[in-house]
Amino acid sequence: MLNAWRLLREPPALLKDVGGRDPENVGQMGRFWAVTMGSTIGMVVADAIAIGIGRLLGKNIPELLMRRVSGVIFIVFGLFSIGSVLFG
Repeated sequence: MLNAWRLLREPPALLKDVGGRDPENVGQMGRFWAVTMGSTIGMVVADAIAIGIGRLLGKNIPELLMRRVSGVIFIVFGLFSIGSVLFG
C-alpha cells in the first residue's frame, strides 16, 4: 500500500510503489523538493507584494471605491473567461 508519509520523506518511493522504474523518471522526481520550495517561495513573495500594495492603496483610497473597482475587475475577468470558453 502507498504510504503518503513515506512519499514526503522520499518522493522516488512513488515510482517504486507503482512499478515505474525508468531512471529518467527517477531523476525528475529528485527535483521534487526544489520545485516545491521554489513555487512556495514564489507564492509567498507574490503575496507579500500584494499585501504591501493593498496596504498602500488602503491608506489612500476609500474602502467603498476599492470594493467597487475590485468587483468590476472580478466581473470583467469572469466575462472574459466565460467568453473564451464559449467562443474559443
